[in-house]
Amino acid sequence: MPTKQFKRIDRDTAARDLLQLVYHAPPQIAERAIKLLKAIRSPAILPELKAMFLDEEYDVKWRRQIYEAICATPGNFDFSEFEAVISEVFGSYNFYAYVFHLLKHHPINASWIAHDIENKNLGTQKLIYLNLASYFPNTAIDPLLNLLCEYPHSLRLLTVQRLYRIKDIRVENYLAAQQDKIIWLFLTLDAGEEVDTSWMRLLKPNHWDSL
Repeated sequence: MPTKQFKRIDRDTAARDLLQLVYHAPPQIAERAIKLLKAIRSPAILPELKAMFLDEEYDVKWRRQIYEAICATPGNFDFSEFEAVISEVFGSYNFYAYVFHLLKHHPINASWIAHDIENKNLGTQKLIYLNLASYFPNTAIDPLLNLLCEYPHSLRLLTVQRLYRIKDIRVENYLAAQQDKIIWLFLTLDAGEEVDTSWMRLLKPNHWDSL
């Protein structure tokens, strides 16, 4: 007997069908359904995905997977209601990666994300901004430089190395103003401490003459 052909359906209908598996299927099948939703990327089910992410009844691992499906959905949607729970769901665990994926597809959320980052400790803030600076300079560079100016002791050679890789006039101006300190950091390295110094060729020669 001939095999009956599957009827072709649109993306939104397929997403709604998969959503029923997420709600009602055993955990292993539900998890696969979420991965398929991430690939389908249907805006039609965003309200349901948002509700699941915000629902504290779901465990953290599950909410992170839902978040990934939300981030993958194109359309630049506002998720400002996530600010109240995003640190609860992610903490400092790979926080940069989650921020990156949201800003990549939904840059409208930059303002509340920046506010959430400001509430983290100094080291975490600096790390997140350094990771974001090359990709989202309008969001990350000014807060990063303000942080380094407010807490000058937080400037380390590893930070300098990463700053030199960022092609932005604001960063270049900051580094130019910090060259004496950068040389001092290099000269006061602990014995045996290894640091990549290939970026030091960018320092102005007159700074070396004064040593």
